[in-house]
Amino acid sequence: RGGVRLQVVVEGPDATGGRPVAVHSRPDDGDTWTLHATGLLTEPGALPAGDAETWPPADAERIELDGFYEGLADRGYHYGNAFRGLTSAWRHGSDILAEVALPEDNDAASYGIHPALLDASLHPALLDAAGSDDENVRLPFSFNGVELHASGAAAARVRIAWAGTDTVALTLLDAAGHTVAVVDGLVSRPVKGELGAAAGGSSLFHLDWKRAADAAATAPVRGGGRWAVLQHPDADVLSALKDSADSVDTCADLDELIALMDAGTAAPDTVVLAMPSTTGAVDDGLTAAVHRRTAEALATAQRWLADERFAGSRLVCVTRGAVSTAGDAVTDLPGAALWGLVRSAQAEHPARFALVDIDDSVASWDVLAEAVASGQDQLALRAGTRLTPVLAAAGAAPEDAPGVRLDAGTVLVTGGTGTLGGLVARHLVTRHGVRRLLLTSRRGRDADGVIELVADLTAAGATQVTVAACDTADPAALADVLAGFGDDDPLSGVVHAAGVTDDGIVGGLTSEQLARVLRPKVDAAVNLHRLTRHMNLAAFVLFSSFSGVLGSAGQANYASANAFLDALAQHRRTLGLPSVSLAWGLWEQSSGITARLDRGDLARGSRAGVRALTTEQALALFDRGLTADRALLVPVALDQRALAARAVTEPVPQIFRDLVRVPARRMAAAHPGTGGQDGPTLAERLATVPAEKRDALLLDVVRGHAATVLGHGSPGTVAAETGFLDQGFDSLTAVELRNRLAVESGLRLPATVIFDYPTPTALARYLGDELAVVDGTDPRAAEEGRVRQALSAIPLNRLREAGVLETLVRLAGLESADAAVGTPDHDGDSEGTAEGDGAAGIDDMDLDDLLRLAENDQ
Repeated sequence: RGGVRLQVVVEGPDATGGRPVAVHSRPDDGDTWTLHATGLLTEPGALPAGDAETWPPADAERIELDGFYEGLADRGYHYGNAFRGLTSAWRHGSDILAEVALPEDNDAASYGIHPALLDASLHPALLDAAGSDDENVRLPFSFNGVELHASGAAAARVRIAWAGTDTVALTLLDAAGHTVAVVDGLVSRPVKGELGAAAGGSSLFHLDWKRAADAAATAPVRGGGRWAVLQHPDADVLSALKDSADSVDTCADLDELIALMDAGTAAPDTVVLAMPSTTGAVDDGLTAAVHRRTAEALATAQRWLADERFAGSRLVCVTRGAVSTAGDAVTDLPGAALWGLVRSAQAEHPARFALVDIDDSVASWDVLAEAVASGQDQLALRAGTRLTPVLAAAGAAPEDAPGVRLDAGTVLVTGGTGTLGGLVARHLVTRHGVRRLLLTSRRGRDADGVIELVADLTAAGATQVTVAACDTADPAALADVLAGFGDDDPLSGVVHAAGVTDDGIVGGLTSEQLARVLRPKVDAAVNLHRLTRHMNLAAFVLFSSFSGVLGSAGQANYASANAFLDALAQHRRTLGLPSVSLAWGLWEQSSGITARLDRGDLARGSRAGVRALTTEQALALFDRGLTADRALLVPVALDQRALAARAVTEPVPQIFRDLVRVPARRMAAAHPGTGGQDGPTLAERLATVPAEKRDALLLDVVRGHAATVLGHGSPGTVAAETGFLDQGFDSLTAVELRNRLAVESGLRLPATVIFDYPTPTALARYLGDELAVVDGTDPRAAEEGRVRQALSAIPLNRLREAGVLETLVRLAGLESADAAVGTPDHDGDSEGTAEGDGAAGIDDMDLDDLLRLAENDQ
């Protein structure tokens, strides 16, 4: 967009010596100046006396702020973390007192008064709005009598006095009680709910790529342990990484790396998978490339997860041009599908996968090693800057945004006989004046409810409703359906709402499931693009899913397909063609995709902070998407209270960091019982409980998390001796329970843990054994248990390479390390003739033995 001209006019002195000042602006291409502010410049006088009384006054009543910003978000006020500056508040008579502050990393010294600090000073006036049923949103309308007496404030004490139903007076003081600023009158005006939602974007978001936090202090590039690079012939990342770790091995693929490990090489700490890049126009080979590369990536992920030797390692997938960060072109469309797949893998297996997308700049290649070592889950490198994706509220469309006229021709709706397709078709008729519709589906007129749907659309005003049985993933079949459109009978818009699901966790997903879900999304969308790109379409709308943006556990194939749609929309925009991808959250209206959701599925969505959109809300967001100037929008109803509650007990995806206060992410635990939750760890809690009560505590933990995962209201509904599978668990809920218990305990738990220990009682006993809780009469005993646990987590080959294995085995009473772990033969096979004896010997070592071992190794 063009620039804005700013004009400040200072007039001559008036009778008092003051000089009137006015501030105007206009767009570069506009003719009309808009007046923003008027004021009077005067000689500085004495500072106001301020307020030297005790702060806060003794008779002030504290106001509880827990959930304040989340409540405002429910009302349509969305504040990012930088603007959540209200820290304390009190009622004092009819006034409100408050303390506000900027984040520690601020540039307050560059401002007279920092905009975020001034904005936060207004938030106390909204304290009553957070829990109000009023659908209106009150927004600032005008400021009167503004005086600035000190600059550079990073914190302030605020007094708000009501001067009417819609006007407040503000006084800002510093910590010493000196006046910083005064506002005689701030007038607010109510905005109708739908306009307030548009202004705040309460259920419409976009993906904003922001500069990632500097990780240089916590993730040094050098000394990064052992790395391995899986190098495809057309992907060259080794040169950027070869000097970035203690050692870097190069392999053609994961199979070759596994072969090296079978021959005795230790598992690397980090494995970098350099993905091949598929660039070029959308041609006949694109869909085949998407299917091939996603199938290869799925197979790699499955081998990675199946080999327990990689349990402590991280797979970093590097792509080139697979994501758009600021409207830039997506040059690798199949790579975008890989991002969706890996995002789901991240949701199922935290800390096991990472994604890095890189551009062609030298500066980005220079920081690739830093990005790999940073610990970030998702990064894009652009001109040497590390960017990470976050959700941000989408503002209202510009007032001068052109409307979308769809009534000049026929609108094609794929999946048009389904629930959502039918709702959209009716909305096109009633809201957009569309009179001719082409509805396609695989069954066409044989689909359930078609006769009623056509009658309803006709009654609503449609003059021609054509229902066609068409597999839009078949280019020839789609070409036949579109053959009749031309200048005399134009196609004015496309809404691609077709899709299927076939869920399964990454480890068990089949290539057939992957292809079945990709085909109606990816193949059909590419066909629609290729066969309509010469037409003068007013809209090309792709129905995508939030799963492709967030990454949904159990839906790697669906996330992959939808991430591709998001990238295709950006590709069309780059070509100058209309397109928007709407990454929908849940609709309240049950559809073919959502009809199979059970109570556990809905509970999982609720815990994740995702609520269902009503049909009215969803269709209003559809309209906003038509006029938005973005390729990707995320219409989703987020429950920010639920997100905030989740952030207290478990990691929250980085994508939500600007919508909710997310605690700093902790690194993986170095020993059991140092999990990610605040407060005492599970091991510490167990250590304070009498030995005879520990089993009961562990069982309560397991049953509590199991009840949460299943959507039950009470842990008592989970039977202690009944199998998890018999109580409703499947592969997806098993993964979620494993992840929750891993966070609670700080243990690294296998994906099969509830199948290996199939009842709550058995699983609780396993957790107790792994935590190695001992009776705490001797403080050295607990330390001994932790050291033993740490030793048991170290691969024997790693001990051999460090030169301590022989000493360790000698202390264990064995003849040699080879006798303990087996010596690789010339074929790479290992014969572990005395492995059990070695393990028993280590268990017999006490703390003094272990300490002597460490001292002798120095």
